[in-house]
Amino acid sequence: MITAIFLTNSVIFITLALIHIYWAFGGTWAAFAIIPTDSNGRRRFRPAFITITSAAAIFLVFAWVDLASAGFVSEPVPDKILTNAVAVIGLIFLLRAIGDFKYVGFAKRYRKTIFAKRDTLIFTPLCLIISVLHLALFFVYF
Repeated sequence: MITAIFLTNSVIFITLALIHIYWAFGGTWAAFAIIPTDSNGRRRFRPAFITITSAAAIFLVFAWVDLASAGFVSEPVPDKILTNAVAVIGLIFLLRAIGDFKYVGFAKRYRKTIFAKRDTLIFTPLCLIISVLHLALFFVYF
């Protein structure tokens, strides 16, 4: 069961990394609804190539942490670091699920934009699930 959770998390992270790589190289699928916008529909920021590819790299590191924690890849780092990394991943996604109290997360104020609706239905629940799974693995498995 625990191995399945680690594998599921890894698949999610690898999928997210691949989507970010697709966007970094000009992909447009769902691109109109992935950046927070204000109430007038203006994007809050325009991510640069390095930002998008960095996000992809971070997702791949998270996938590696999960695969290493499950014993699927060799780990050149001590188990204690992997254990703490699982907890940190859980906390990062918990903070993302809570949000910035303005544009993202369950605590957002702007809720009528396309991004906000997708954030409420897809992005924030996914972040909460990732968080709960990682924190549960940290407290139960380790």
